[in-house]
Amino acid sequence: MIDILIICPLEDIYDKSREIIEEQHLTNVNAIYVSNMYDGLSVATKWVNNGTSIIITRGGIYDLIKKHLSVILIDISISINDILPQLIKIADISLHKKVSFVGVDRIIEKVKTLIHFLDINFDLMIVDEREKNIDQIIKYCIDSKVDILFGDGLANKIANITGCSVFNITAQKLSLNLVIEEALRILQYTINLKQNIFYFQNIVNFVREGIIAINKKKEITVINEKAEKLLGLNRDNVINKPLSDYNPLVKLLTYQNDLKETVLNFDGKKLVVKLEHIVSHNKIVGSVALLQEITEIQKIGDNARWLNKKRGFVAKYHFEDIIYSSKSMEKCLNMANEFSKYDANLLIIGESGVGKEMICQSIHNKSDRKEHPFVAINCAAIPESLIESELFGYAEGAFTGAIKNGRPGIIELANNGTVFLDEIGELPLNMQGRLLRVLQEKEIMRIGDSKVIPVDIRVICATNRKLDEMVVSGHFRKDLFFRINTLNLQIPNLNDRGEDCILILANHFLKIFSLKYHKKLVLFTKKQCIDLVNHYYIGNVRELSNIIERYVILDFKKLSFDFIPIKALISDESKKTNEIININSMSKLLTLEQIESHYIQLVHEHYNNITETANALGINRTTLWRKLRNIDKVQHQYNS
Repeated sequence: MIDILIICPLEDIYDKSREIIEEQHLTNVNAIYVSNMYDGLSVATKWVNNGTSIIITRGGIYDLIKKHLSVILIDISISINDILPQLIKIADISLHKKVSFVGVDRIIEKVKTLIHFLDINFDLMIVDEREKNIDQIIKYCIDSKVDILFGDGLANKIANITGCSVFNITAQKLSLNLVIEEALRILQYTINLKQNIFYFQNIVNFVREGIIAINKKKEITVINEKAEKLLGLNRDNVINKPLSDYNPLVKLLTYQNDLKETVLNFDGKKLVVKLEHIVSHNKIVGSVALLQEITEIQKIGDNARWLNKKRGFVAKYHFEDIIYSSKSMEKCLNMANEFSKYDANLLIIGESGVGKEMICQSIHNKSDRKEHPFVAINCAAIPESLIESELFGYAEGAFTGAIKNGRPGIIELANNGTVFLDEIGELPLNMQGRLLRVLQEKEIMRIGDSKVIPVDIRVICATNRKLDEMVVSGHFRKDLFFRINTLNLQIPNLNDRGEDCILILANHFLKIFSLKYHKKLVLFTKKQCIDLVNHYYIGNVRELSNIIERYVILDFKKLSFDFIPIKALISDESKKTNEIININSMSKLLTLEQIESHYIQLVHEHYNNITETANALGINRTTLWRKLRNIDKVQHQYNS
C-alpha cells in the first residue's frame, strides 16, 4: 500500500524523488509526474480514495489539493537556494532579452527580492488558482515577444505554445530528502495515533454504560458502541461533527451548570445521564456523559441481589417484621430506624435471644446499603484458629490446605454492604487489633498476601456482655471499644416488655408453628395466657419461641415451662440453688455470673448432652463449651 505520494510538477523533481525512493527502499512511497494543477488534483483524489494518507507537492497543485481534499499535505517549499542558481543563469544571458516569471503569488515575493538584488528586468505574471488566466498570459507572451520564461511546470506548458526558452524552479535533492523524512515521521505518528485511538475505542466499547463526549464547538469527539445503540447514531457519521441543537442530549451536555445526574426521555427510552464538564484553565472546554437505561440499572440490581441471595448474603428481616407493643421496644426501634440513615459504626447490646440480629438486618434493609451484601458472623461460633481466615480471607499457598487462588474473607465479601459481628466480646485480642485497622483504614490484607484491598463496609457489632468491664479487665481493647461504639442501641429483654408484648409474640409463634407443622390452630386458654405472662424468660424471645414450638409439636396438650426441672433449681442444698430462690436465707448475695454458672451446670447435668443443653439454653455449642471451660477453671482455682 502506498502511504505517501509525491506529486511532481517537474520531471526533474520526479527523477530526484525516484532516486531517493529506490536508494532508501521506500516501498510505501511513490512519485508521479503531472503537467498541470488539475491533473495533480485528479491524481491526488484517486490515491487518497485508495488509502494514501500523505501527499507531497508544491505550488498551485498544493493550493488546489488543500482546498478540495482532506488529507495530510506537505509542501515542497521553494527556497532561495532553489531559485538563485536559475536566476544567475538568466542574468548571464538576459541582456537585451525580455524575461517573464510565471507562477502563483506566494512564490512571487521570493523572486521579487532576488531579481531586485541581481538587477534583472522581469515581468511578473501571477497565475490564479484555477489557471483561468492562462490564455491571457500566453497572449501577453506572444504580443510582448517574451524570450525567456522562468517558473514552475506551468512555464513549460506556456513555453511549448509560445516558443520561449524556459528555466524551471526545481528542488534540490537534499530538500526533497528532508521533506520525505518529515513525511515518514508524520506517517509513523499517525499510525501510532490510530493505534491509540483504536485501543481507546475498544476500552470505551467494553464499558457497560454509553459514553459520549463533545468539545467546546459541540462536536462529538468520543462515542462508544453502547451510546450509538442508545441514541440511534453511527460513529462514522457523527464523529467530529456537531449534533443538531434539537437533540436534548446536546442541550444537556452544553448546559453550563452544576447538574451531575438526571433522567432523560429519549426516543421512548428513559436514560440515566451522569454528566461531567471538562475544565481547562477554569473554562469549560467540553463535556462527557455516561448513559444507561433505567431498565439496565434495574437488571444489574436484580442480578446483584440474586448473587447475594445465592451466597446467603441477604438480610431477611425488616422493621415491619418485628412484633412489639411496649413503649420500651417502640423507643428502641425508633432509634434503630434513625440509625439506619447513617453509616457510623453501631454497637447493639442485649441479652441472648432478644433479637439483636433481626434488628441489625432491619437497619441494613432500611439503609443506603440495602442493595448490597449483608454478612453476619458469630465470633463465638468460629474456632480461634480459623477466625482470622474467615474474617480476612487468605492468598493461594498461605498455609497447608489453602485452596487454589485463595479465598476472600467475610469482610471482603461484604464490600459496599454491612458486616454484622455478633458476640463481638468473644473475639480474640489479636483479632481485635486487625479489626480495628479495618475500621480505621477501610482496607484489609488477606493472610499470606502483601496486597492491600480497599473495602467500603458498615460494621454493626452486638454483644450480651459488659464490654466496658472487659476493657477494664484487659479482655477487650479500649480503642476498639470506642471505635465500634459510635452509636449505641440497648434492646430491652422480653421480661421488661410487658404482658401484652409476651402474649402478642406467643400468639404470633402459635400461628407460625401451627402452619409449619400442619396443625389445626388451637388458641391459648386463659390459664395458659396467665402462665405465659408470669413465666420469667431467661432466654428471652428465643425461649418463648421454643416453648410455643414444643407446645404445638405435642398437639397443644401441655404448655410446658419445666423442660428444665424446676425441682432441680430448688431441692438440692448442696448446689446452692436455694441461694438463688430465697434471698432472705442467703448470707451473701451471688453475682449474676455465679448464678449463670450454677444454672448452666444444672441444665448440663440434666441433659448430659452438649447439643441438647445448648438448645435448651438458647446458645450455640461453641459458646457452651467456652462457658463450661471457664466454670471448670474457676472451680479448679477454688479447690486448689
